[in-house]
Amino acid sequence: MGLLSLSMVLVTAEGASTGGTTTGTERTVNAVNAVACETRATVKERIQCRMQFRSNVQSIEESCRALSIDKQAACNRLQNDAAPCYDKPATEKALCLRTNAGVGAGKLNRYAATERRHYAALLMYELQERIEAKQEAGALTDEQAADLIAQIVDIKQALLANAPLDEVKTKMSAFKVAYQTAMGATA
Repeated sequence: MGLLSLSMVLVTAEGASTGGTTTGTERTVNAVNAVACETRATVKERIQCRMQFRSNVQSIEESCRALSIDKQAACNRLQNDAAPCYDKPATEKALCLRTNAGVGAGKLNRYAATERRHYAALLMYELQERIEAKQEAGALTDEQAADLIAQIVDIKQALLANAPLDEVKTKMSAFKVAYQTAMGATA
């Protein structure tokens, strides 16, 4: 399984379960609940809280939180710069994401590993959106969705922290099984 093969599905981005700046329909936010979500101890707890309260506050995107302070700003910038891409039609979206990740058009293998990892991390957001849509439709519980999205965050963190490729592949394989199980049960 290639590094990018799991994350090639493209859908429209609207959610905010992992924090940061997102695109799509703005939601009314209860400020008290939004702040409370940011104080939760684990990634899964913060995600589940944001989903329960439809909380979208300006915060460090979950996948950026584990990085060093100097890398957090670049990570947030990558996420924020790519945000407008998710509202584009599929072909334009893919090119926009590639451009934001620094890979542009053409074969991915001719670009540096860092840029390919950035692109893969941006594509992982697409799967997150699919999960959020299923959760919002009632097809997944908050806990199921939070568990899957926390796994996505873990994969994105591994990609952005330059974890060994074998570690990333192991995380992706585990996520793929959990995703297919959860999504298959809701089909």
